[in-house]
Order: sequence, then C-alpha cells, then structure tokens
Amino acid sequence: MGCPSTFAVWMKVSGERVEVIQMLQDQHDAMVVLKQWPKLQVTGLGSYIWTLLPYAILWSVWCMRNEVIFQEEGFSVEAAAMTGTGWRCCPRA
Repeated sequence: MGCPSTFAVWMKVSGERVEVIQMLQDQHDAMVVLKQWPKLQVTGLGSYIWTLLPYAILWSVWCMRNEVIFQEEGFSVEAAAMTGTGWRCCPRA
C-alpha cells in the first residue's frame, strides 16, 4: 500500500503492529495483503474482528478515495480509520 495516507490508516487501525508494518512495506497488492494478514493469538470476538479488519480498512480507504475524487473533499486519516473500525459509516455508499 504505497500511498503514505493509506499507510497511516493501516497503522492507526492495526495499532502499529510490527508484522503489519513489515507486510505492508513489502506488499502493494490488496489481495496479497488479505491473504497474508497476520494471525493473532486471541480468541472469541477479538479473533473475528482482527480477521475482518483488513477488509474494513480497504473499504474505508476506497470510500475516502471516492470522496476525494468525486466530491472534492480532503482525505482524513482519522475519518478513514473511524470508518474502518465501524465508528463512522461510509458516506453515500
């Protein structure tokens, strides 16, 4: 994920985990990131949330990208992170 703003969203939402940072620095293909998303040693709801997190981040960045391009709004790492964690709905989606 070569865009610095997108990388900042991934870092904010993932808690700056070393394994996520390394993977994102090595990969620029979303499908590879989804397939290689690191596993955590957690159980229950936390495990499900962590597994779905990269999909939510991709969707969030896509929504923010569309806002920037089609509605001429600025990109906000905070807003994208909130959308990716479910605290903000994707506008006009």
